[in-house]
Amino acid sequence: MDLAAWFQELRRRRVIRALLAWGLFSFAVLQVVEPVQHALGLADWVLKVVVAVLALGFPVTAGLAWAFDLTRKGIERTAPREGAESNASARRAGAGPAVALVVVGALVGAVVAWVALRHAGPPAPVAGPDGRILVAVADFANETRDPDLDGLSGLLITSLEQSKRLRVLTRGRMFDLLRQMGRDGVERIDEPLAREVGRKAGARALLLASVRKLDDVYAVEMRALDPVRDEYLFTVQDQVSGKKGLLDLVDRLSERTRRSFRESETDVRRADEKVAETVTSSLEAHRHYFQGLQLLDGYRIGEGEQELKTALAIDPHFALARLALLVGKPRSWNSPRLHQELIQLLQADLDRLPEGDRLVVQGEKAILDGRVDEGLALYTGASAAKPDDKRILVPMAWAELYLRGDPDAAVRLAERAIELDPPWEPAHDALAVALVTRGDVDRAMMLAREWADRWPSPIAYSIVQGSLLHAGDPHGAMQAAQRAAGLAGAESPPGWELSRAFIQLGEFEAAERVARRGWNRGHETTSMVLASVLRFRGMRRASERVLDEARRPGARDASRARIQLAVGDGDPARVLAMAREAGPDLLPGDLAGPLAMAGHPAAAEEWLREEPAIGAYSATIPPRDARRIASAVRARDAGDFGVARKILDDLRAGRNRPVARQAAYVLGETCLLAGDDACAVENLASYAPFHWMLPTTSWSWPKSLHMLSLAEERLGRRDDARAHAQRLVDLWKDADPDLPLLAEARAACRRLGCPPPAAEGFR
Repeated sequence: MDLAAWFQELRRRRVIRALLAWGLFSFAVLQVVEPVQHALGLADWVLKVVVAVLALGFPVTAGLAWAFDLTRKGIERTAPREGAESNASARRAGAGPAVALVVVGALVGAVVAWVALRHAGPPAPVAGPDGRILVAVADFANETRDPDLDGLSGLLITSLEQSKRLRVLTRGRMFDLLRQMGRDGVERIDEPLAREVGRKAGARALLLASVRKLDDVYAVEMRALDPVRDEYLFTVQDQVSGKKGLLDLVDRLSERTRRSFRESETDVRRADEKVAETVTSSLEAHRHYFQGLQLLDGYRIGEGEQELKTALAIDPHFALARLALLVGKPRSWNSPRLHQELIQLLQADLDRLPEGDRLVVQGEKAILDGRVDEGLALYTGASAAKPDDKRILVPMAWAELYLRGDPDAAVRLAERAIELDPPWEPAHDALAVALVTRGDVDRAMMLAREWADRWPSPIAYSIVQGSLLHAGDPHGAMQAAQRAAGLAGAESPPGWELSRAFIQLGEFEAAERVARRGWNRGHETTSMVLASVLRFRGMRRASERVLDEARRPGARDASRARIQLAVGDGDPARVLAMAREAGPDLLPGDLAGPLAMAGHPAAAEEWLREEPAIGAYSATIPPRDARRIASAVRARDAGDFGVARKILDDLRAGRNRPVARQAAYVLGETCLLAGDDACAVENLASYAPFHWMLPTTSWSWPKSLHMLSLAEERLGRRDDARAHAQRLVDLWKDADPDLPLLAEARAACRRLGCPPPAAEGFR
């Protein structure tokens, strides 16, 4: 075939002109069809059909233009060129160029179709290093004003988290970023804020949705934008009749979004769990869950807990709400019994949780059963599945600190959580305690001050106060407590912060006045503080009355305080009976340690044996350390003072502050019994009222004053001995008159020549 002649024939038959005209027509059609498709919410196949028809038009146009002409007389067959042969052989020879023309037209149409589909569909955003596209979801613009619909964005996020193509920023992470940007107090993430967060996080797509209502029809429109280039990606629209259908609508939005981001159909179908089945079928329950998470993020624990319980009352199988109760607040807020109940219920609904959250539940179960290494390994897997979830890191930090005894690992985990959310109180709390535990008190104090100055809050200054108390600066701690109380106003349990500062200063009457104000307002935590302060002052009966009045279901602090205070009465059988009645509301280490301190190693070991299922759950004294203290006391009772002192010296030098303080007390008493009065004075003088051990120190610290007096007297230091005896008698001027220790202290004062007190009845 002569190509030059063929092209000349194409021009004569106006084929090229016809193809250009069809191309322009196709372009115009596509410019109209694509916006109409998005505006009407038509399926993606509509655009594909239009492109296929237009592509098919290219070979058809080429063939028709070759064979026919459009003239003034109408459509006529194209005349052969001048001089052409009219016989059959000439016509057969001319068939080859015509077939070639149709083939070329088909190829042109295919290329045009490929280009059209490539550019008409949503541009694919750039994936991250993990091969996934980072997506941020703004809160729905709720034009219905129905509060139940405020949480639709959370449902959409949960549904999109199934995608292997997308990595979705959680709402919590978006709020964390806003706080880093100085946007505190934000309650909703609207479009402008979402754009800022998207740019900050490096998100490649931003989903902006609105919901409207007309009669009983709910209409949702969602736009996808590139927040970096501010370019339009795609639009999805849908509507449903009736409020209950919104959950199915969210599922459809999620599916269409995943397909628009070119996730494979196989992956979409494989991970296509419905929000009504995996999250909740109740929009009202989800609204309370939504609000509960916001309150927990603001460290308003009590209010957040109530919202979550309300969500569970509406939908008892709302696993995400129950998980938030398990790990969305400090571990110490849950008793072991409640922890067990939550885990059992979550295990029954494990299939309603995302993979990372399932690992958290399994990790908590392993930790509760004493399999700490296994539990932390499961937590590590959960953190890998949800790298932006700060709530996973803090429970890991506490477990590393108290259960595995690794404050360095706890510091690293707390610092990672702070990187995700710099102002977040629970992470700073864990960091401060971990730093103090490993002996880095100055750094803990410095970081706490810097943080509180930048993001002042009651919790922030409470942590500053704790660091200052550990650093031996009770006056600075008092100032921090006053700042915390001033910021909290009526929202905090009054008396708690100031009382513990007064206690560490040794100003027990002032501590009682402050704590009683909180007690009169019905704060349970303050009941434990007030009862402890009264016991410091020797007012045992008044202390028990406070705890009797606080005795009600769920009053866990009062229950624990009652039992720990009873340890000081010298009746271990009664203590164990009370502990068995309380059940697993009492942490094993928090009872076994005081029992061993009080000289009842058998009772301490018996209690630890009785609760093996919760042996690893302790927030103050790890069971292994309680066992070591009990072993030391047992060796001391057997007359083996060398073994006892070796165990206690090791604990005294350890990094766990509460354990070291308990060991100092027992070591001082052991040295006194062994006749080593200098050792007794050295250890007992370091033992002081401590805010982490209020119930225990409230009976042990007064006794330590008496033992100090005896040791100093035997060393011939009568002035020092008299000062300790006088301090105990003055402290107990209003004590119950029948206390045996009071009689011993008065006898010591008479022997040492203390000045007679003003109180009547002193003999």
